[in-house]
Amino acid sequence: WKVLTERLEAMKVLWTKDEASYHGEFVNFDRIWSYPKPITKPHPQILLGSLNSPLGRQRAVDLCDGWIPVETAIADMPASIADLHERARAAGRDPASLPISFFCVHAAGMERLERYRSLGAVRTVVRAPTADRDQILPFFDRYAEIARKLA
Repeated sequence: WKVLTERLEAMKVLWTKDEASYHGEFVNFDRIWSYPKPITKPHPQILLGSLNSPLGRQRAVDLCDGWIPVETAIADMPASIADLHERARAAGRDPASLPISFFCVHAAGMERLERYRSLGAVRTVVRAPTADRDQILPFFDRYAEIARKLA
């Protein structure tokens, strides 16, 4: 986590400063220039995926711009979201500054996706099966229809 933290901090410096330098235990560089800069300001969102751990939620608050819980690992999602929001407030952050994106390991139907939206999800990532064309194309067609209904 120390290495990850330093790399995230260093990337943010590279993305936001014309002339960047960073000095940590694991990442260390003097005056460098890195172009092109990201279009998204101040930098692209950094989203942390995690299982259901208080430490994972705290790291999302401390280091990131959003949280991606693995939905099958969290039995009480409303409680986990409430904990994330409380941690954000304790850190002086608006809970809305940490959007939630669900990662679905298994296929999710309309009811489940609507539930995630009701919990505040801004997006849901559905794992596509590893399959041949005859199986994967109907899967994509089904989710295209669901996406139209949820839009």
